[in-house]
Formats: sequence, structure tokens, C-alpha cells
Amino acid sequence: DRKEEFVSVIRQVLGDIVKNGIDKKAVEAGINYFEFRYREADFSSYPKGLMYSLDILGDWLYEQGNPFAQVQQLEVFEKLKAAVNEGYFEELIRKYLLENPHGCVLTLVPKKGLAAKREKELEEKLAAYKAGLSEEELNRLVAATKELEAYQESEDAPEDMAKIPVLNREDITEEIAPVYNTEKEIDGIKLVHHEIESNGIGYATLMFDLSGVSEELLPYTGILQSVLGIIDTNNYGYGELFNEINVHTGGIGTSLELYPDVTKAKEKDFRATFEIKGKALYPQMKILFAMMREILMESRLDDEKRLKEILAMLKSRLQMSFQSSGHTTSALRALSYGSPLSKFKDDTDGIGFYEVVRGIEEHFEEKKAELIQNLKQLSRQIFRVDNVMISYTSSEDGLTPIEAAFREIKDTLYPELDGEETPCVLHCRKRNEGFKTSSKVQYVARVGNFIDHGAQYHGALQILKVILSYDYLWQNVRVKGGAYGCMSNFNRDPLCLCRYNCICVRETELNISCCNVLYDIGSCCIIEFNIQSLFRKISVLLRKV
Repeated sequence: DRKEEFVSVIRQVLGDIVKNGIDKKAVEAGINYFEFRYREADFSSYPKGLMYSLDILGDWLYEQGNPFAQVQQLEVFEKLKAAVNEGYFEELIRKYLLENPHGCVLTLVPKKGLAAKREKELEEKLAAYKAGLSEEELNRLVAATKELEAYQESEDAPEDMAKIPVLNREDITEEIAPVYNTEKEIDGIKLVHHEIESNGIGYATLMFDLSGVSEELLPYTGILQSVLGIIDTNNYGYGELFNEINVHTGGIGTSLELYPDVTKAKEKDFRATFEIKGKALYPQMKILFAMMREILMESRLDDEKRLKEILAMLKSRLQMSFQSSGHTTSALRALSYGSPLSKFKDDTDGIGFYEVVRGIEEHFEEKKAELIQNLKQLSRQIFRVDNVMISYTSSEDGLTPIEAAFREIKDTLYPELDGEETPCVLHCRKRNEGFKTSSKVQYVARVGNFIDHGAQYHGALQILKVILSYDYLWQNVRVKGGAYGCMSNFNRDPLCLCRYNCICVRETELNISCCNVLYDIGSCCIIEFNIQSLFRKISVLLRKV
């Protein structure tokens, strides 16, 4: 019912931009953001050559002129920088947004009970269809179902399987990829340098140890991580801060990271860190570290209005992630029953975290003082000069800039605490719980710890994961069982099995199905496959490395 008001605000803001001019610093920040990523050419696990080829292919097929335009963009960025002062972007807004007659406003309006109504209509439609079938037609449907089941149970012909390309043993190298870790120090602070060619870009991470943060304050650590970088500081509004960072660097972000101790798997030991990460060209390293310091030390954590806005956004983001990634959410919650590492993650980014965020957001006036106090306490406890380690990736000539940059901010971090910190102890508790959402998909996860029962983690378990996922779970749970998806995983923490189905499946049937999966796996004494089949599984695994 506020559609017109919503549209009016958008048009008013855009009109003001056209009339008074766009924020040039914001445009420069946006251009630099995309130019940096273009120069960086980070395609994650995808080969650069492949991605460049796909970019070229698009222009080659559908555009006239230069097929290499997508990989020759530096000239475009220079033209855009010059256009900032020529009214170019204001004209784009006027022509294509404000005065464009080809547009619409699409509104999605929820209706209570709509899903149940549609399910009932479908049930009645199917019942009517069945009632209208003759005995002969019913028998044909039964026969077709049996034929489908027989087809699903049948093995693929060996000659068909032989047509699938597969790695041979000689294609798999025995060499281990080198690890580039060199420990250094900057005025007594440990720096781990990863020396690789990085095209003149330095990747810096300040890692703050969280082992002294109490279990009760872990959710607030997650809130602190979500707040920093999008709240005003003493020198910048959060919008200005964003622009300043992106004008001079490739970006800054924060995260909570978990590192299991592989030498103490049975003890479930791990290290948790609060990390602030940034990247910049070597000459801009001082600005990068100055901006990192601005976020850590100058953020206005007592800005009640902005804190309430961030909590509302955070609650909404968590709700959406639970529905879009319900399988990982349910698996994490189940793992938190017996894994301290998963309990930490659940308390800082899972259902446990959401419950705290929701409680504060819904009762903000009563809880805001406690929230602000905890955020400030955590900042003083975490961002200390004796609690930081640096991880840095660059070529050899990138070391000098970071040493100079870090020295300028080192003494501005919080001082050492008086006395020793008490190590955090996490209390895991088995719950066997369920959560309702508006999704039509139901997710079930079951976990277990094979290390607690005397087994050891081994790389072969990753091959077993592929075998279970593609040979057993996919075939039995997805193809035959009708599930939307299924997954399994083995870590140095527990085993996890997860399945998700349409919610119309009865809960008892879904739980029995998961139990049957575990029973069937436990009953398998021998998994039969030939050498080509084994290499096919290894090929799938290597694609994910």
C-alpha cells in the first residue's frame, strides 16, 4: 500500500542527482572498484584463459567490431574517469531511468494460506484425475512405474561407461603443490609472508586471536564483525568511508575465521580469529592500513540509530540465508551439538546467532546499552597490539611497503590487557530440535563423529565422499527417493549427512529415510568398482581442489 511513496522517493533522489550533480567521489570509487578487479583478474578456481575466452566469445558472436573488447577495457575506464566531470552519468540517469517510457513496477504481495490452498487444489485435481482413469489406464501407470524403477536399478553398460573421459594413473602427479609461508617480524609482531607474483597488488590480513572471548560474548563478536565498515567513524560517515576505501584500494572486509588444529583432531582443538582483510597496489599500502585502523579504532559503536538499522538488515539477511541455504544451516546446527568448532560458528553466524540478533532487534530500547557496552568491551579486548598477527601475500618487493605501513598504525592499537585472559570453553549440547520457516522445502541433517569412535581422518575419505554422493546418495535418495538434494561430508570434525525434500513429504517418512541411509551405509561391507571407476571418482575430487 506504500508503492507510490516508494517510487516517489526513488524518482526524487534520482531527480536531485540529475539537478545537483552526482557524488563524484562515489563514482570514482565505483570506477576504481571495477578497474581494480579487472586488473586483478581473480576468477577463483576457474582458469584465466577459459574466462577470457568466454568473454571474447560473447562479443564475437553478438557484437559488431572488436571481439577483444571485453579484455581491452583499460581505455574504457580512462574514458569513464574523464566523463565524471562532463555530466555523463547524470545524463544516463535522466535518459534511461527518469524519462524512459519502457518500465514497470512489479509488486509481490504475500497471501496467508496460499500455499495450503494450492496444495489442496492439487490434491483434489489428482484425486479427480485418478477417479477418471479406467482399470486398464491404472494398470498402465503401475507398469510404467515399475519400468522406471527397474531402469533406475539397472547398471550402465560397460561399453557406455568406457566412453566417458577419465584420468589415467599417469595423469595424476605425485608432486605436492608448494606452500609459500615465510615467518618474519615487524617490531615484534609476527608476519607470515606468502611470496608469489601478484601483479603489484599486496593482500594484507590482520588476524586477531579470539581464544579469550567468553562463550556468552561470541554472538556479540558476530555483531561487531557485521557492524565494522558500515557504521560511521570519528572521521567519516559510513558512505564516505566506503568511497574513500574504494578510491584508493581494492576493498576492505572483515570476517571470523576458524582453523582446526590437525594435530589435535581428537581433542577438537581449533583457533578462531577476527580478521580484517584488504588489498591495494604497493604504493597505496599506507592508505590501506590507515583505513583498516579507521574501521577498527574509530568506529562509533554508540550510534544507536545506525546500530538498529544494521541489526534489522542482519536479521533479514540471516532469515533469507536460512531459506536459500537450509541444508548448510541444518547441518551446522546439528554439528554444533558435539563440535566446539561448529558451536562457535553457530553462535556467530548460525541459528544461535540469529536468536540473539532477533532478541536485541525486537527489544532494542531495553538492550541497546548492553549491546554498546559489549561491542566496546570486545573491541578493547580483541584489537590489541599483542593479539595480532599479519598474513601478507605479495612478491618480494612488496614487503617494504607493508612494513612501513604497519609501523604507522601499530602503536595506535589497544594496549595489552592487565593479567592473563581466561581461555574460552564452549559447551555443546544435544538438542534434537526443529525450526519452522515459510519455505516449502524441508531439510534434515544427521551427524556423527567418527574420530570419537576410534577412526582417523584420511584423504581417502574425500574419495569415499564422492562415492557416497554420486553412487549412493544421488541414486537412492534423489533419483529413487524423490528428494530435491542430498549431501555428505567428512572433515576432521564429524561426519554429516543432509537431505532436503518438498515439505509435503511426511516428517516420519523423511526421518526414516535418513535412518535407512545411515543403516544402508553401515551395512555395506564391500564397495565394488574397477580401476577406471576409481579414477573417475578421483577426477571429480581433483576438480574441486
